[in-house]
Amino acid sequence: MKNINIFCFIGHSGCGKTDYINDILKDKKFISKGNIERLIYHTTRAKKDNEQDGVDYYFSSKNDYYSVPKELMMEFRSYYTIPEGTIYYYTIIDDIKNKHNLLCICSPYQYEAYRNWASINNLKETSDFKINLFNIYIDTSMKIRLLRRLEIIDKDEDILEICRRTIQDNTEYKDASARMPELCNPELCNNTCIINNDDLSHYNSNLEKIKDFIRMSISDAH
Repeated sequence: MKNINIFCFIGHSGCGKTDYINDILKDKKFISKGNIERLIYHTTRAKKDNEQDGVDYYFSSKNDYYSVPKELMMEFRSYYTIPEGTIYYYTIIDDIKNKHNLLCICSPYQYEAYRNWASINNLKETSDFKINLFNIYIDTSMKIRLLRRLEIIDKDEDILEICRRTIQDNTEYKDASARMPELCNPELCNNTCIINNDDLSHYNSNLEKIKDFIRMSISDAH
């Protein structure tokens, strides 16, 4: 049976997940040798100026979301945002079934859905692939996360959205951790790499630690 390894970058909003995953993907030699890609999921939110369709997300309409049968999705979520109202995120099974090693920025609910879906899929005799989940937990204090994000914005509505996301994020972690204690205590999970991102002077060494974890996990999964 084919293995599909999904490396879930987990951590509170603003912890630095995007920075790490983007820098790993810039290392073309590393991702080519490991047959690594980004897991691209769908969203109905508006595309930001620095984002590309099919690279950061698949940007779709709400009608697109409603038209996909739920049994064809690995997960789906909705959030209420200050600038746009309700937006949706979702992962379509066909987007991953022909892949090998995927990097993914994960929310707690998204990770929980992946974990539950994989548990069911991996037991099916008819399934032609197995999902292996690995966690890369980026730990950054709330004060540092907020200060870093506030430094790079200049609009009041953006500040409100950051506050909303921080509150939503804390609620989501509290709720999901009741079912998945490893989200608050990553050491409970064997397939986890824990990174402290409070001190950015350690960023490069942290990046290499993550790459080593991915490299060894891919090797062990074979």
